[in-house]
Amino acid sequence: MKKLSTKLKAILMIAIVTLIASKSQAAVIVVQSNITTNTTWSSSNVYQLKGYVYVTNNAILTIGAGTLIVGDSVTKGCLIVTRGAKLNAIGTACKPIVFTSSKSVNNRNRGDWGGIILLGYASINQLGDTAHIEGITTNPLTLYGGGLNPNCGGGNCPNDNDNSGTLSYVRIEYPGIALSPNSEINGLTCGGVGSGTTLDHIQISYSNDDAYEFFGGTVNAKHLVAFRTLDDDFDTDNGYRGKLQFLVGLRDPNVADISGSNGFESDNDAAGSTNLPQTNPIFSNVTWLAGADTTNNVNFKRNVHIRRNSKMRIYNSILMGNIIGLYIDGAATEGSILSDTLLINNINANKWTPNFVISTPVDANVNSLLLSANDFYNGNAGVKLNNPYLLTNPDFQPIAGSPANGTSEFNHAGLNDPFFTEVSYRGAFDGTNDWTGDWVNWNPNATNYFNTGKIDYTPTITAVITKKTCPNSGSVDVTVSNGISPFSYTWSNNSTTQDISGLNNGSYTVTVSDEGKNCKKTKSFTVGINKVLFTSCTPTASSITVFWSNSIQSQVTGYIIRYKKHSVTTWGAWTTIGLVTSRTFTGLLSNTQYDFQIAGKCSSTTYTSNSAIYSCNTSIVRLEETAVSSSVNIYPNPSTGDFRIELGNLNNNNVNVKITNVAGQIVYTAENEIVEGNALNVHLENVAEGIYFVQITDGTNVFVKHLNIVKP
Repeated sequence: MKKLSTKLKAILMIAIVTLIASKSQAAVIVVQSNITTNTTWSSSNVYQLKGYVYVTNNAILTIGAGTLIVGDSVTKGCLIVTRGAKLNAIGTACKPIVFTSSKSVNNRNRGDWGGIILLGYASINQLGDTAHIEGITTNPLTLYGGGLNPNCGGGNCPNDNDNSGTLSYVRIEYPGIALSPNSEINGLTCGGVGSGTTLDHIQISYSNDDAYEFFGGTVNAKHLVAFRTLDDDFDTDNGYRGKLQFLVGLRDPNVADISGSNGFESDNDAAGSTNLPQTNPIFSNVTWLAGADTTNNVNFKRNVHIRRNSKMRIYNSILMGNIIGLYIDGAATEGSILSDTLLINNINANKWTPNFVISTPVDANVNSLLLSANDFYNGNAGVKLNNPYLLTNPDFQPIAGSPANGTSEFNHAGLNDPFFTEVSYRGAFDGTNDWTGDWVNWNPNATNYFNTGKIDYTPTITAVITKKTCPNSGSVDVTVSNGISPFSYTWSNNSTTQDISGLNNGSYTVTVSDEGKNCKKTKSFTVGINKVLFTSCTPTASSITVFWSNSIQSQVTGYIIRYKKHSVTTWGAWTTIGLVTSRTFTGLLSNTQYDFQIAGKCSSTTYTSNSAIYSCNTSIVRLEETAVSSSVNIYPNPSTGDFRIELGNLNNNNVNVKITNVAGQIVYTAENEIVEGNALNVHLENVAEGIYFVQITDGTNVFVKHLNIVKP
């Protein structure tokens, strides 16, 4: 039977890896051995934790933004970072790092895998300043605290500034397994973790035990989310003394632990001893919600349960929805309430008024002090949060008239520490800004993580650009993929629509923000000018036909066109023509370059931009023309460079002469030359011997003669 069980497990493991690989574009890497050297995991791969994976030997495990890590549900994969080692899991608001179940969509559940455990050298209040972390079978790698410390020869040398790494923009989903009653792996377990460690923007969802539990140490944290936890959301023990601000917890009103589920639970230690350091964390600006006004599960117990000589402090927070508000358990804890300021300026909401504050044994002074130092509401409506119990998309923002607005106090013990951000409101949210944004997932069971194998909510922007043809006719039509809809748009021309039109040419920049407002993408688009494009020309000796494309023909009513000789700067007049694609110009000089320009006609008074200048040459006439009397002559010919042109019947009041060599290069021109005696004298200097072409025209007739230049 044992062999069969092992074989069955192997088959199941292969099936799981095959399932992930078949649905993911990323490679799946199974991690089942300890990490003993510096290692990096990237979003190019999916990592599967199989069994207990320890980061040891002072190694650093670095996890890149957007990386997906799945815990094997058969072997209950778990990541344990031992003393001296580090976990640097640094995501972003758009690319959080996700630890989740290896199961498929809609098949995930609490306890599918282990969770994350951080162990450090900071002081705890257990014997010898050391203990083994709960939830795992005891072994040398499960020690935490400053005792049995190899940094001082195995003695007791705690380091409250110890650094176990950084967790930032990280989600931990469906964790939590029990080794035995009261010995469970939580979503995130910290044992003796020092203040050199950074914890911020972490969400733990569907934990099968506590969401966060801190056993001793001094690590601080901001922006923590606990979502649909089974047991307690924030549990502190064994001399934990960290500072925490901006926390939110939301419970499923139907799900609670048989042991009794609380928002906060705190012990000095399991025995309620006077061991030092005393458990004394400081919480500020927490929004925590159990069920609605009537809790559906009888195992929901208290908003806050302080017991066993703990000295936990909570300020400026909103605590609502449980059967009991503040529960002060034990004479030692009651003494701390009366001698110190542990629970001050909080908003508590409970359906049953007698349960606002309970002390055991009953202490009227404790009850009176807490009732006067905090605000209490009979039911949740008086707190005035927008929509906090919508489990798939909660809105924790206080609305107008909420007692959370403008009522914070930061003059209490411990709050003058620079760690705390002094804000004007109670609870975790200011009424406008939602720091949970995109990186939080309120519905992870419906998320197909294996579609791409990496986590990236950055919007991708593409666009179809229509060039400007007529005035204000350009447009940019935007398509956004990826990211979390709905999207909002901010354009450089102050437009807030998805697409913009009626544009002149120029550059337009859009910033696309997704629903959470954390993930933004900015991209610029250039609207060019859509001009008429000349395509070709057909020349003769005295005419040129130019052709253009019909690319803008559907947007105009006709065209205007003009031309000039290339050698002059003044254009001829514009000529209006219809929706055609060619035009012939006649009466041109042969072997002459002409420039053409065209524009579309948008209306009677508006036009498109002018086309680029298009040039074309008339052809060279090399045969004797018979259009005029043969009395037109060149004498002498051959010539050394001085010769006379006898004009015959040409109009000698408007004579143009151009002389070119056989390569078409102009060596002589005379325009509008007035001649005497019906002849024109020409003197050519610095010309080589050879054949030249002499073109004579009077505006109507063209005559070309050969000229032979010889040198003496």
